[in-house]
Amino acid sequence: MKGKVVIAALIVVLLAAIGAYVYYERSNSSTGVPYKAFILSNLGALDCYSYTENATVVRDGKTLHVSMKGGSFNGTFYFHGKRSDLEWYIVLQNTTAKELVIMNSTKRNFTTTLTLDETARTEAYDPVRVALQAIGAGTEIKRDSGSVTYRFLITVSPSNDLKMNGTITVKLKDKVPTVFVIDADLLLDGKKVEHRSITAVLSKNCSIPEWVKELEG
Repeated sequence: MKGKVVIAALIVVLLAAIGAYVYYERSNSSTGVPYKAFILSNLGALDCYSYTENATVVRDGKTLHVSMKGGSFNGTFYFHGKRSDLEWYIVLQNTTAKELVIMNSTKRNFTTTLTLDETARTEAYDPVRVALQAIGAGTEIKRDSGSVTYRFLITVSPSNDLKMNGTITVKLKDKVPTVFVIDADLLLDGKKVEHRSITAVLSKNCSIPEWVKELEG
């Protein structure tokens, strides 16, 4: 009799363990919301951040390689990019872009009001901006111990017409998003206008570059 009680107790413990494992796997599966929600919560809490980025852009049959440092604070985005003999600084607030462009040692300043499509196209270089939309709307297609990949199709805010279709891989360190790999087409009125392959390393450093303050005036 005692032996039967022990066996019954072991079965209960085993079933509980199996139940806990199944619950854990389901909550972390490709259809599980908690993992996605965790990443979105972490990124959504960032009101100030910076990043370094390398991008390959294919547009009008030409391939451009761009290195960039950027970030965001209080709804303002900033970008400092370089390629070959061209360098640019942009501060973007809503649809107003303040720019400094340097080409062949010649400097020019601009203040431009962008269309919603142009604003979205510019903000789509910001990996956190893209990640919040892409992961929120995306479907998980791959996961390992240190990363998760989503396939997505989004209308890039604040545009009503510019869409982005592709994949985003988020790499995590100590469960915190640190690297984004984005591979996506940009579509306008249903037509492909650009392809972007972006690798960005996120920093939660909140120091705002001096050039941003200077451009803001």
